[in-house]
Amino acid sequence: ALISSGQLMSFGNLSSKDDMITRRNISLAFSSTLLPKYFPHGSWCSFTASLLPGLCRAIDDCEESDDNVLLQRTISNIMGSTCTTRSTDNTSSHLVEWVDTLNDVNRNITIPSLASFAEGAPEAQSMVDKIEKNGAFVNCQDADTDYLATTLMTSLNR
Repeated sequence: ALISSGQLMSFGNLSSKDDMITRRNISLAFSSTLLPKYFPHGSWCSFTASLLPGLCRAIDDCEESDDNVLLQRTISNIMGSTCTTRSTDNTSSHLVEWVDTLNDVNRNITIPSLASFAEGAPEAQSMVDKIEKNGAFVNCQDADTDYLATTLMTSLNR
C-alpha cells in the first residue's frame, strides 16, 4: 500500500514549464502540515499508506485524471493491467475497487485508517485550509481544494 500510495502521490507533482510556482506532491503537502501535530500515532510510512484509499477516490472524482497519460500509466502499472480509472458504467472506479480488495482479511493486508493516527485533530476543512496555507508559506502549489478534501475525508472515514 505504501509503494502504491507513493506512486499515486506524484499526480500533483507535475507542473508546466510556464509555472513559476513549484508543485508539491500530496504526501509532502499532508505530512509537512499535519505531522506530527494532528497525527502523532504511527510512522510516516503508515501515515502515507493510509492516504491510499483517499487518493484513489480523489483520482476517481477528478475529471482531469482521465486525460493524464502519466497517471493512467502509473495506475496500470500498480494494478498490473491496462484498465483506466473509470469503469464503463461509471458506477465506480477500477482504482477504488482495487484498493478495496487490498484491505482483505484473507490476504493479511490491512491499510490503516488515517483516523487511527489522529489525536486532537481539528475538522477536516480546517486541516485542508492549513495544508493550503502551508503551501503558500513555502511558495508551492498543491492540488486543488476539492482534491485535498476528498483525499483527507476518504482516508479519515474508512
